[in-house]
Order: sequence, then C-alpha cells, then structure tokens
Amino acid sequence: MLYNFDIDDLIPLFAIGAILIIAIYHTILYAFSKLKLVGGYTIYLWLGLAYLVLATTMVPSKTFKVPSLQYLISSGVFWLSLLAYLNFLVLVIGIPKNKETRIYVMAKRTYLITPVYFALRFPYFFFPIEYVQMAKTVGLLMDGYFFFIFGYLIYQLFINKERDVKNYVFIGSILIVGFNIFTSLSYYTQGYIFGLSHVSFIALGFFSDIIFFSLAVGWQIRESIKERYRAQAEVSQKEFAVEIEKKKASDILLMQDHQLENEKAQAIIQQRAAIGRKLHDDLGGNLVALRYYIEDKLKKASSENEFKNLLEIDQEIQSIYKETRDYSHLLSGIRTEKEENYYNIDLYLETMKQRFSNFNFFAIETIYNKDEVNRYLSPKVSQQIYYLIKESLSNVIKHAKASHVSISIIFMPDHFSVEIKDNGKGMTNNEINGLGLQNLRTGLHLINGQLMIMSNPAGTIVNATVPLMPFNESDLEKTALV
Repeated sequence: MLYNFDIDDLIPLFAIGAILIIAIYHTILYAFSKLKLVGGYTIYLWLGLAYLVLATTMVPSKTFKVPSLQYLISSGVFWLSLLAYLNFLVLVIGIPKNKETRIYVMAKRTYLITPVYFALRFPYFFFPIEYVQMAKTVGLLMDGYFFFIFGYLIYQLFINKERDVKNYVFIGSILIVGFNIFTSLSYYTQGYIFGLSHVSFIALGFFSDIIFFSLAVGWQIRESIKERYRAQAEVSQKEFAVEIEKKKASDILLMQDHQLENEKAQAIIQQRAAIGRKLHDDLGGNLVALRYYIEDKLKKASSENEFKNLLEIDQEIQSIYKETRDYSHLLSGIRTEKEENYYNIDLYLETMKQRFSNFNFFAIETIYNKDEVNRYLSPKVSQQIYYLIKESLSNVIKHAKASHVSISIIFMPDHFSVEIKDNGKGMTNNEINGLGLQNLRTGLHLINGQLMIMSNPAGTIVNATVPLMPFNESDLEKTALV
C-alpha cells in the first residue's frame, strides 16, 4: 500500500538524515579535537536526533492519539536537547567567572528546574483535573522564563560577536528560538500552525541551526589553521632571529679570540725583544769587554805558545759574540743571515776538532761523508744537527771528563743517524733529563727525528735518527756561520 506524503511528513525525515550525518561528523571531530564547544554541540545533536526519531514514529498522522509513555519520553528528550543547546550557548559566550551576571548564572543552572518544568508541560499526567488549568498557566510562565534565558544568551552573543563563529551561532540561535516559538504556540492550537506540526517546526529549527553551526565550525577550523601557520611563521622568525644573534655572538667571540691572540702574540714579541736586548746589552757587552781583555793579553804574551792559546780563545769569543748578536737580532725581529743560510756541519766539526786539540780538552774523531752531508741535509735539518752536536760536546766538557769523543753521521736509503760517543764517567738521570737535552728532543721532533741516550760509568752514547727529506743544495747558497 502506497502512502501519500505531504510536506509536514517530509520535513522531519530530511532533518533526521541531515542531523545524523552532522552528528557523526561532529562526534569524530570531537574525538580528535577534544574541544568542549564541539562536545557540547554534539550532545545537542544526538538528543535532537533521538527526539525527531521518537516524534516521527509516534505521530504517523495528524492525531493526538499517542501512547502516553512514548509521548513523555519524546518530550523529555526534547527538553534535554534544549538544555544541551543552552549549555552550548554558555560555552560559546564564555564569560569569565569573575564577570558573570546573575542572569548568566541562572542560565547555567536552568537544568535544576527540569522536573518542575516537565510536570507543568504535561499537567494531565501529573495533576488532578481541577489543577490542570493552573498548571498550564504556570507552564506558560515557565515558557516565558525559558525564552527569556535564551533571549539573554542571544543578546550576549550579539554584543560579543567580535568573531565570525559567534555571528553564525547568533543567527542559528535566532532561528531555533523562532521555530520553537511556533512549537510552543502549537500546543495551544491543536498541534498545527500553517499546516505544519510542532515536530516539523522543531525539525526546521534543528536543520537551520546545524547549517549555521557548520559554517561556524568551518570558520573556526580555518582560523585555527591560519593561527597555526601564523604561530609557525612567528616561531620561524624567532628561530631565524636567534640564529642571527648566535652568529653575531659567535662573530664577537671570534673577534675577541683574534684580539686575545694578537695581544698574546704582541706580548710574546715584546718579551722576545726584551730578552734580545738583554742578550745584546749585557752578555754582548761582557763578551766585548772580555775580547778587549784577551787582545790586551795578546800584546803582552811572553811566548809563542801563550800567544797561540790566547788567539784561540779570542776566536772562540768572537764566535760566541756573533751567535749572541744573531740570537738577539732574531728575538728582536731583526733579520739575520742565520735565517737565510744553513749550518755548515763539516766546517763546524773541523773547527771543533782543531780547537779542542789546541786546548787539550779531548780528542775528537769524526766519521762521515762530506759530500753526503752537503747533499742530503737541508738548512732546517742542519740547524738541529748543529744544536745536537754542540749540546753533546758541551755536556762532555761539563760532566763526562772524557779523553776521547767519536762523532759519526751515517746515511741510509730512507734515514740517517748521528751518534756522539764518549769514554767519560757517564751522566746522571737529572743530567739526561736536563733542559738542554729536552730542547734537543723538541728540535728533533720538528724534523720528525728521535733521540736516544744511553749512559753508564764507561761513557755516554747520544744517538739521533732522522728521516731523509728531499733537498737540492743549489736551492740555497750555503754559507758557514761558524
């Protein structure tokens, strides 16, 4: 059998479908967002949906012959949906607790009058027949109170609608109140106004409200996204500013480090210059005075042997003076020949052999190939070998009391070794670890060399091993400094 549906039958059905979809959507949205506003509206939607389902099943035709229990349940659900919407409006307005008015507090507590309002709305079920009219009158007053509360909340939305979300909720609330006014009036006009039942008016109220609230939610989501991007942009700008500040701080620290290094270098240069001046003025002056003294003694020498010995001493003093002068100039930053030439090991060894023989200190035996020494030893290496031989001979004079010293320079395919061996009484541990030998180790380290010292009561062996480095003797003009 086919049914003839009119507009009053179709409006609730369409509203049920729309509310079901929107209720599911907002339930999912609340599950992810946990926003109280969305949660409150979702409760309102499900209660409204439940009422429409109950109401449409109870009113299949335009009649009031409905089961009393079903009628009570549907009316109770409708009242709860209104309370849920009222609570939703309270959440939207969001007046701070310290600024709440008495009416606003009453709106928040309207749920307390639910039992009384429910009884007054259905006096035939709860009051004797003689009190029904009185109950209806009081119920009408309660309707007025309820609409007054809604009106107050809508007014609060109006005066605080600085955001679009409140504008949309304001319009939706106006429509709900308007359709509910028709719903209330329908109770006093046999259930119909303009050919529509109270269920249709309620359905229209629900449907119009969800349209505007959906617009409000869409606007809120858009604003949230814009706010998120704005916050991210601000964070990025702050991070960029922090990076710039870090770079500035790093540049300042780097500049301070450079300044500190320059100050340190300047202090070292000044200290070296001061040491150079002391060498030149004090030690150099004393050597000059000693040389004049020797020259005076040379003039008064009584024998050829005495003259020869004094002449050797004078030559040694000249050599010491020249080295002292060169060192003082080097420390003072004055360029000397020593920076451009290397130490002539062959000439130095021959000179030392002659001088030590003349002074009767000890005999020096040398074992090396002159051509190999001149070919393979670079200026830098020659300088360190010169210091090694000089310091070793100085230690023999000071500590060893030896009569014979052997100096050998042996070249291998990839390295060469220098050995200074004496037949003295040996050296103590303190002497082996003295400053002079420590400086030798440091100097040999600069040319990747190693130093080994073996000492016992029968004598001392100083051995240095140095890797060979490519060197072309024609690159530099070799000039002796001794």
